[in-house]
Amino acid sequence: MKGILSKILLFTILAISTNCLKAKKSPFDFNNPTGLFIWNFFLNNTKYKIGGTITGHASGSLILRNNAEEKTIPSGTTKYEFEISQNSSYEIIIKSNPSGISCSIENNKGIANRNIDNANINCSEFKFTMLFPTNGRNWNDYIQRDYSKTLLSQTDTACNPNAVTNRNYFSCIHGAEIIKFDVPSRSSCENLTASDDATTTGGAFNWKCEVVSDKVVIYSTGFRNGDLGDLKANPPSGLSSLIDWTVNPIGFKKIKITIKDNTTTLLESIPTVFWNNSFRTNANCNLSVNAGETNTIFVFTNGSSTFDLNSAALCAMLSDKISFVVNPSVKLFSTGSGALIYNSANNFQWIEGSFNGNGRNGGIFLDSMKFTVIRNSSIYNTTGGAGIGVNLGINNSSKFNYIKNIQVGNMTSLTPGYGIRIFGNASQNILDTVSTYNNASVGMYLELSDNNLILNSISASNASHGISLTNSSIINTYFLNSTTALNSQHGISVSASSNGQFFMNTL
Repeated sequence: MKGILSKILLFTILAISTNCLKAKKSPFDFNNPTGLFIWNFFLNNTKYKIGGTITGHASGSLILRNNAEEKTIPSGTTKYEFEISQNSSYEIIIKSNPSGISCSIENNKGIANRNIDNANINCSEFKFTMLFPTNGRNWNDYIQRDYSKTLLSQTDTACNPNAVTNRNYFSCIHGAEIIKFDVPSRSSCENLTASDDATTTGGAFNWKCEVVSDKVVIYSTGFRNGDLGDLKANPPSGLSSLIDWTVNPIGFKKIKITIKDNTTTLLESIPTVFWNNSFRTNANCNLSVNAGETNTIFVFTNGSSTFDLNSAALCAMLSDKISFVVNPSVKLFSTGSGALIYNSANNFQWIEGSFNGNGRNGGIFLDSMKFTVIRNSSIYNTTGGAGIGVNLGINNSSKFNYIKNIQVGNMTSLTPGYGIRIFGNASQNILDTVSTYNNASVGMYLELSDNNLILNSISASNASHGISLTNSSIINTYFLNSTTALNSQHGISVSASSNGQFFMNTL
């Protein structure tokens, strides 16, 4: 206060003495700009302090910005302040958080007409939440979708595979692919982007930002598609991308999420395992034919490029919510008869890998399955016979399954010699980005099935038709973006009794 009074006295004396030498006018005569200039100079150079307390800042550096001024706040600091001229606007934002920490700030903007000491900052661990923590917590968990609500406002209700409202795989939500982070230091999504480090080629997931009830939320929306034409630089991601194949015992990777504001790192999470499933490595199908352990992920790997199941029995996946994943660097094969993998009357399963039939009758056979995913897989070198003779069979009222990024080929026998067969009232399945090639008969064969959707398919170099639709029960099958080439008979063969088919963008 004494300093302010001294300045007032000094400016007053200077103003009076300067002006009295002239016309003896008042130094504050508004017709005389000299005194007014001095008074305004004094007012505009009054400084206020804007700041507050900091709690929870235990490690790393916190970077704050007020207008163009930045401050780096070291760990352990409990108070901070900026200095700003009177009547100037201020807005203190958190430019960058310490690694693993998320900070929020209150009372952080306004006009400086007094000292502000309550722009307080609170820091806590930056951590994820599952959007559906009760029924969407583990890998094979699904939530019933309500199409009248947004994804973030869905009720955490377990998927009913037999619900009459189900139309396809997306009638339920794979809860494990939806991971959520709150961003308390921002009020909008402008310039915010997010990524994960599950893969070195762009991460495993797509991420989206939304403002919900005035809170900024960043969440994953599902796997990145990648680029099948550039598998080394940008492969499509899947469950195998989330598994750490280098550790013993094998389990999920610890994944870090980075959120950026333009090019500046705003938030980084501590590397974390997101899911709670148990793992079994290199299970012996002869000893464990049922493989029936709910929420278990069966993984197959070794130090070479092939893995022998060493089993004459089927690997039968006879329980809900189990996964069967082969290390992407390994091709799985087995001796014996029947299909390599047999799935019957169970739901919510997940399959990935390279499957070498090695003379077996079939590759993967789905029987009365619902909400099962086969992703990023190749199935080849099977012989047929035993009623299963198909690389990929979808049978007996199998519904709502999702087949994504699949190659099937080299079926060597004419019994029946199909690459993919959808039959036996299998309906409402989605096949996206599938190729069938070099089979002894039809590349893709549909019989007694309806309302299936096939997207982005290639059927090439098959010894009969590329695509064959037969039997009067086939109705409302949709083919979008189909290519058939170099097949010995027709590219597409549709029987006279088949009706209601839809083809678009066909080559």
